[in-house]
Amino acid sequence: MQLSPIHQLIYLLGNSLAQLNCAITPAETEKIGIFIFLAMEGSQRKFHNSNHVLDICKDMTPLQTLSGLFHDVVYYQIDGSFPPNSEILLLPFVEVKSEGIFIRKDIAKHQIFDSCLTIFGFQQGQKLENFGGQNEFLSALLGALLLDSHVNNHVNIKLLAAFFVCIEATIPFRKPNSQNQTSHQSSYQKAEKNLQILAQEYDFELTETEIDEIIKQAVGLANRDVANFAAADVGKFLDGTWTLLPESHAQLWYGGVYSVQSYRTALSKMEYFLNILQPEVIFEQYKGFPDDITFKKLVAQATKNIAISRQYIGVKLLPIAIIEAAALLTGGDVPLSFFMGDVRMHEQDIKRAEDFLPQLLDIHKDIDYDVYRLLEFGRTTATSFDLQNSPLASFIYKKVGKNACTEMLEIAKSFFAQQISPQQFLQKISNYEVSNDIIMACAKIAETRTEKLFGLIIY
Repeated sequence: MQLSPIHQLIYLLGNSLAQLNCAITPAETEKIGIFIFLAMEGSQRKFHNSNHVLDICKDMTPLQTLSGLFHDVVYYQIDGSFPPNSEILLLPFVEVKSEGIFIRKDIAKHQIFDSCLTIFGFQQGQKLENFGGQNEFLSALLGALLLDSHVNNHVNIKLLAAFFVCIEATIPFRKPNSQNQTSHQSSYQKAEKNLQILAQEYDFELTETEIDEIIKQAVGLANRDVANFAAADVGKFLDGTWTLLPESHAQLWYGGVYSVQSYRTALSKMEYFLNILQPEVIFEQYKGFPDDITFKKLVAQATKNIAISRQYIGVKLLPIAIIEAAALLTGGDVPLSFFMGDVRMHEQDIKRAEDFLPQLLDIHKDIDYDVYRLLEFGRTTATSFDLQNSPLASFIYKKVGKNACTEMLEIAKSFFAQQISPQQFLQKISNYEVSNDIIMACAKIAETRTEKLFGLIIY
């Protein structure tokens, strides 16, 4: 019988600390485990939650498990704050300003704080960047301070150094540096150097073999953190992508309420991210770990998943672009459910726009089967804010094919960027003969705008 997440977190914490020779009472283990659980179950979290942590920690070493438990306890831009009851530990070292979070200046010598700065390569007074290690640094610092205050006789600095290296390694998608070294080369050369600096400063022994082992464990943790990019089923990869959307776009939490433009904006940002993401920077490799064959397989699968996902989201943007243009021309932006109907949950009998699309006798030959499968039959898991499959997008894809969808998306992006008007957008895509079908289907749902919607039909 499986334990609930809160009890699994407590068990993993106690077990990892015991194996790392850190003496801690069951009561103190419980306090920290519950702290992690509450931090990970913040109201805005859908992906970076307890289940994500438990997935990462499965079958990992004690050091990787301990680091994995804490690596996401701070996720400031999602939670909008530090974890409950953590400000007393963090605010002596960082300050929150309107411009962002800054490391405080003139902090007296403090072993944990100074060591964390050294491993991350940060300086007192610097601003922490959202995608430049802010959350990882704060999570590592908070985790170390919390552990040190609960473990009998404190946590030794050698273990904390390894703990910091592991969490620092989870900073994702690092680009090559100015010397054109890969992210793997530059970040782990820095880790080697910084570990040596700490060993010398605090007078503890750290052999080259031990440094290699620490960094390899860090690589293992970092790769587990982004493992969904190499999922064998692209539908599972997209499951992760879809659960990230409401984390960065809070309005999507409110099913049936979010507007046409807010949903389109969320999709557009995800499509842009996938277009600029280089598969080569997702996974890490250090001194033959993982081995070249395994590493190349990870990169190859990620490359495939990203390529399919780019197409998938691009096609999903097309009916939303048509609906957005129609909305702006008939009265303004409204909840998406006004035009499409509510998401059907638990086999509810709810009228939706796709119910009024014409039947297609044939499927266009110019399609990618993986993209078609995702659009027609859906991602692996349903969400509360969106359909599992994409009937309007699937209709367009089946009718006009892959290349036409790519052409339409470029026109849609001009509309999104306000380079062309809603009228011009609909006119420019009229040759593809899909906008009328989408608008007429929505007219069956948005009855107060039916007459105006019919006025947009282009013959």
